[in-house]
Amino acid sequence: MHKKIAALLLSAGIAMTAIDALAGDEGPPVAPVNPSSESDNQVYLGLLWYIGGSHVPQVELGYRNVNVDRHGDVKGGALSMTYYPGMGFDMLKLKGVKGGRSAQGELGVGYSIQHGAFLGTLGVQGNHITGGLDYLFGVGPKVYGGINTIGKYHKSDNCPSGTNYNEATGQCDMVGRM
Repeated sequence: MHKKIAALLLSAGIAMTAIDALAGDEGPPVAPVNPSSESDNQVYLGLLWYIGGSHVPQVELGYRNVNVDRHGDVKGGALSMTYYPGMGFDMLKLKGVKGGRSAQGELGVGYSIQHGAFLGTLGVQGNHITGGLDYLFGVGPKVYGGINTIGKYHKSDNCPSGTNYNEATGQCDMVGRM
């Protein structure tokens, strides 16, 4: 009986030594994990000047809800309202947003209270700079440019638990084992 216990203890000791020797080994390679997209929701404020309009800008207040993926692709939507000082509220716009971190295209629809007209809108948003064309049905086109608080988006580094974002590869790497 003592020989069986001794053999069992010896086998356990050898197994523990083998496990300890392999503890530094990270095992087989693990496929990298890509970070998921990250939501970037923000309220923004801007000033818009229309060509042929007043030198006084319209004030734009809006909300933007976009997702930014690991490649820096931006997709989402925006809702905004403009206020024309001295005249009141004017344009309400709903826009789709798509592009890269530094610039996005915008396409949407809306309504101008001042002109009593529906509109289509096409624009571009850069790093705190915007421009585009609003086509008011029954009135005609209105070209604008402006500045706002929407800056350049950051790539997603939203990694799952147990991983860290690797800036060089743009992927989530497994955290090393102890």
